[in-house]
Amino acid sequence: MPDELQAALGRAIAFRPMLSQLCGNLAAGIILSQALYWSGVTDDPEGWFYKSATDWQRETTITRAQQQHARAILCNTPFWKEKLKGQPATLRYRIDFEQLRQAVIQFEQNQQSRFAKSANLDSAKQRNKKRRNAQTSLLESGDSYKEAEITSESTDRKQIPPTPLFKGGDANTSSTEVARARGQEIKTLLKRELQDVPLNSRNLSTEDYDRYFRDVRFVATITGPILVETDNRVITAEGLSKYGARLKKLGKRVLGRDVEFQIADEGQ
Repeated sequence: MPDELQAALGRAIAFRPMLSQLCGNLAAGIILSQALYWSGVTDDPEGWFYKSATDWQRETTITRAQQQHARAILCNTPFWKEKLKGQPATLRYRIDFEQLRQAVIQFEQNQQSRFAKSANLDSAKQRNKKRRNAQTSLLESGDSYKEAEITSESTDRKQIPPTPLFKGGDANTSSTEVARARGQEIKTLLKRELQDVPLNSRNLSTEDYDRYFRDVRFVATITGPILVETDNRVITAEGLSKYGARLKKLGKRVLGRDVEFQIADEGQ
């Protein structure tokens, strides 16, 4: 490549397509790839590094809105870590390499299982195709035949479950898992808002997220109120009262309807 062209193109960044497949999102994979690079050059002994939204956009061209969505996905994984640090506080990032290694191994195992099931399905299709051809020949010759018995194809047609790292709307996913996934999305959006606001805000606080919502679980069904599962009903009720309007706004953003939040009864 000519030096002039190379200079005009600027610095290249490393992108690992497998990480986008792992996360199920292109932008999340690009940010994770770039984070791997910065994790290797940071001076922090624990691996934390600082990167502003402007920095991410300049390095990857991923917009702020796309960054927010990608970070919400990454925060639902066990290997992506974020925290506010310093005065004034800035958002820092860290990758748990052991958790990432385990996630990659799990993903590869799921891929192998998918390929094996796909091969079994193709084999079953070929067997049934031969059976249909044989039956057609019998019909044309006027010979009688017995109806084909149900074969293993009916079981081979089952959809492959999603990567356990993420809970989505797969046909094999239970309604409870989907409801919890929707609730987790609301919780993640709330965490993002509480972390991104200025420290002098009187209405939002990262400490409040840890106090009120860190250990609760939102269960958001298509209809009805959003159930809040908690081990401390008093503290959770205080948090719902303080952030009720913001939670309703986020719930409507995720579910597309007006919502109410209700503390679940014990055993519900």
